[in-house]
Amino acid sequence: MISLAIGAAQVILIILVPVAIFFLGYSSGKKAGYIKRVKESEKQNSN
Repeated sequence: MISLAIGAAQVILIILVPVAIFFLGYSSGKKAGYIKRVKESEKQNSN
C-alpha cells in the first residue's frame, strides 16, 4: 500500500512537472511575444 502511494505521487509528479514547465514557458513566451508586438505596432504608428 505504501509503495502504491509513492508510485501514485511519482506518477503525479511525472505528469505535473512537464505540464508546469510547459505552462511557465508558454505564458512567459506569450508575454514576450505580446511586448514584441506592442513595440512593433508603436514603430509602425510613429512612421
